[in-house]
Order: sequence, then C-alpha cells, then structure tokens
Amino acid sequence: MYNLLDNISYDKLFSYCKGTFQEMIEAGITSVGEFHYVHHSDILNKNFDLDKAVINAAKATGIRLVLLVTLYTYAGLDRSVELSDKQKHFKSHVDEFLIYVKELKNKVVKEELVTIGIAAHSIRAVHEDDLDKLWQFCANENMPLHMHLEEQPQEIVDCQKFLNKDPSEVLLEKFDKFGKVNLTGVHFSFTKPDLLRKLTNNGTNLCICPTTEGYLGDGIPTLSTNDSIVLGTDCNNRICMIEEARLLAFGQNLKYNNRNNASLDANNLMDILTVNGARSLGLESKIGRFQENYDFDFVSIGVNNVVLSNFANSDELADAIIFSCDNREVVNVCVNGKILFAKKIYSD
Repeated sequence: MYNLLDNISYDKLFSYCKGTFQEMIEAGITSVGEFHYVHHSDILNKNFDLDKAVINAAKATGIRLVLLVTLYTYAGLDRSVELSDKQKHFKSHVDEFLIYVKELKNKVVKEELVTIGIAAHSIRAVHEDDLDKLWQFCANENMPLHMHLEEQPQEIVDCQKFLNKDPSEVLLEKFDKFGKVNLTGVHFSFTKPDLLRKLTNNGTNLCICPTTEGYLGDGIPTLSTNDSIVLGTDCNNRICMIEEARLLAFGQNLKYNNRNNASLDANNLMDILTVNGARSLGLESKIGRFQENYDFDFVSIGVNNVVLSNFANSDELADAIIFSCDNREVVNVCVNGKILFAKKIYSD
C-alpha cells in the first residue's frame, strides 16, 4: 500500500478504486464499507481530496458505499514518534476531522447509495481522548464506528506498556463511560476470550477478514455461537465473499479440531454475508433482506453448472454454494433495482 502512495493523486486513486469496486460487483458484492484513511494528496494542504475520489469511483460503478472516514494521527502508542512522510497522507487533527465529517455527511445526504461512517484506525494511531470524541460524535449522529483491534500480539504488548490495559479494555471503558454505539472491531485475532465476550455483550460486531489474516499470518480469533460476525476483504488480495465465509468456518474448525464451531453453518454464514453486514454499516433498515420498504439489492447464483446442478432443488443448496462455489457462479448483481453485472449464460 505504501508504494502506491508515491505521487498519489485524485486520478490515480479514482482509477484504483473504480477497478476494485468493479471487481467487487462482479464477485457479488452490492455494498462496501470502505475503511479509508488515505485522505490528502498534498500533505501540506489537508483538503481530504482523496475521499472524493473514493466516493466518485463508487458512484461510477454503482456499488453502494459507506465511506468509513478514518482518523489516523499517530505512528504508535509512543506519541512522540513522528509519522513517516507517506503516513502524512493519512493525518488529521480530531477537531478538524469531525468538522469535515459533519460537512461531508450533510453533502451526501441526498445520495441514494453513499453514506458516511467513522473509523478510528487503531489504538496506536488514535489517542484515547480523540477516541472519546469519535465515540460521542457517532452516538449523537447515529453513525457506525469501526476500528482495527488486536490483529497482532505487539499491539497488546504496546498498549499494556503505555496504557496498562489491552486495546479491548479501552473500548469496554468507552461503553461504560459513554454508552453504546454501533461499533465494529476488525480482526480480534489475539483478543482474550473473556474480553471478546464482554464486547459482544455490548453489541460489538466482529469483522473477520480470513483471506487477509491468512495471507499475513495474523492468527485466528476465538469466536462463539452468539457473536455478531461480519466479513471483510481488507487488503483485497482476493475478492470473493463466498470464500471469506468458507474460510471463516474452516479456520474455526482447524482451531478447535472440531466442526461447526460458533454455529458457522451455511445458513448462518448467509446471514453473516447479508443481515450482519448491513447492521455493521448502519444499513440494517435498508438492505440485507428481501422485505417491503427495503432497497432492491440482490445477487443471483447460477445453478446450471457442474457445481450446483444436482442441488438446484435441494435443501443442501446453501451448503453447496458456501462450501463449493466462488465468483464463477455469480450471474447477476443488482443494487437499488439496477442490474450492474449480468453474466452471459451459454447453453446447448
């Protein structure tokens, strides 16, 4: 990612995002929560111009976008360490950041397919006091809040060193102090099980990114049946949500030397891909279900192929899709009633 920041511009980022969003659509993704922190093309003029590139790329492809505008202020929990020159494309002061987010939210209020959320990059990149402000802002504005959490053991070690607590304990203190927000933590690879249960009891969504976590060797989180799990593509080294769902289940099976851990059967994985994802992005009243007054977003999976033809009228169709398919079986993708992708089906 850092190499892509050399001479980053609006046009370059627009091109990168447009191509990625189109790949997502063709993989059956109708909505994306873009955890975005490359804000400024000019590090001396912090005008958030690169955020507009992401929004306009989404509009050009037709995908539904929740832009998770991300605060990134520090290089580590040792706050004296300066950001690198490339990281300065990310930097914002929390007060100017929140003014900008409020203005951006008002600008897109009439957009059918663009909404705004907030992310704190991580406990190492956002000061605790600034996290307080983000938390209260999201509560007051009814906006989702996302944050990377405990992806690597070193994050926990550093947090204990500088704050005398784990990152997850920082969030639990925010719940106690400010009440609930629509919080989604990303990864939780090394979160202690008792702390994870306390977070989920407060309604925290757990965003797991299995292909990225496998690619980076991050580790496998400790999940349980009642967790509100969602899925992300994170570094986008592979964009296939069916595969993310499959690897989520397989990772838990491998971790526990058992099957169907955390109730990750095909039907629940379908909910993770739809209902849970919508809730994490603050879209649960608009998408995620076929229901009256919901937007008409859908993905259709072709069954006239060697993978699924024997399951077309079977109770095991969901199992066959989740545990056997990939993007090749995606044949139609629709967002807000508009077909964005239609694969030509050949037959004799």
